[in-house]
Amino acid sequence: MKELEYPFDSGYLLKKKRSIKRQLLSDGSVRIKKKIAVLGGSTTNDIINMLELFLLNYGIEPTFYESEYNRYWQDAVFGNEELTVRIRYRSRPIACSVKRLEDGRLLVHFQTEASAIAPGQSAVFYVGKRVVGGSFIASQRGIGMYLDN
Repeated sequence: MKELEYPFDSGYLLKKKRSIKRQLLSDGSVRIKKKIAVLGGSTTNDIINMLELFLLNYGIEPTFYESEYNRYWQDAVFGNEELTVRIRYRSRPIACSVKRLEDGRLLVHFQTEASAIAPGQSAVFYVGKRVVGGSFIASQRGIGMYLDN
């Protein structure tokens, strides 16, 4: 599509996004479907709108998930079944879940036994090999009480 060739007018593309998208989808070509997660920010909505047009033009039909502004770490940490935590750099990852307490602290539920945890150590949270957050351990009280079975 000529409107998407360099140099392009981003203002025009954003203004005509719906009609351009409709035109791109009407050509009947088979597209690769992709899900794309975007970490929310103040300008990400315009970036998503532009990216969608360029991807459609190249045969990719995206579905976007955009987290709320500056809330991406919460989206990755809370309610994520793939979440693991490492207490020490060389320790094995431990499957866990995280809950925010009323006072703002985090309560980590370990799905297997975790030992040698001490205040001041780092807890680094991962999804796969990607770091999604971290915190310092404030207390080891209740470690046995909160072990998930």
